[in-house]
Amino acid sequence: MLPLLQLERNIGKFQQTIQVPEYDNVIDKLLRKAGNLNIGASFWNETYSKAQDTNGIYYLWIKSSAVSGNRKELVYDMMHELGHCLDPLKLGKENKGNAALELAREERAWALADLEFNAHPELQVDRESYSKYQNDCLATYIKALN
Repeated sequence: MLPLLQLERNIGKFQQTIQVPEYDNVIDKLLRKAGNLNIGASFWNETYSKAQDTNGIYYLWIKSSAVSGNRKELVYDMMHELGHCLDPLKLGKENKGNAALELAREERAWALADLEFNAHPELQVDRESYSKYQNDCLATYIKALN
């Protein structure tokens, strides 16, 4: 479990950076869930987000700006990357570059993100934008298969 003071500061930083007040409660719950699992989270200046696995210790790196301009996608990324951490099936280094296995990995992470999305009533008004974002993300992996 992450230290409480560190977790509280991180929650505030995420809420302030994402700037979607109606999502503040969701951000709080997501980061507390991650913290309880000893999963840290930070922003970084890339155009994508990722879950880093270092010998079974996970960390969420969330892009600091929304590519689409919709800052809610940063919360969608948090749910998706947390899904990677919670996915019991890991993609070994020997399977990197296998488009079918990478797509399956992404689909599993999004399925776990769906469960998280559905657990928050305040997100339901944004189902359409969430689904569009999810489909756009998955499309890059589907394209790699063709």
